[in-house]
Amino acid sequence: MKATSGFITFLLLAISTGSVTAGSIRCQGELLLDDQTAPLTETQVREKCGQPVAQDFRVLTYRTEDNVTRVLHFNDAGELETITEEGMQ
Repeated sequence: MKATSGFITFLLLAISTGSVTAGSIRCQGELLLDDQTAPLTETQVREKCGQPVAQDFRVLTYRTEDNVTRVLHFNDAGELETITEEGMQ
């Protein structure tokens, strides 16, 4: 019982700190998540989101309508791994 309550406490802390939430970006009204069951490819992201404001090896950077920079990271297979928010500009 004690182990179960410790695990529940861990889960609650993880959720409250935001470490379990997915990164996201909205493109053409569609919400793209970095934890989708079938990962999006870089080609699919470009089709949905258009040309990025910057790009580097396996990294695309977009500026959203609310002026927040989102950085999309892709793995060696070209699949979306993470979406991070770089802050308000």
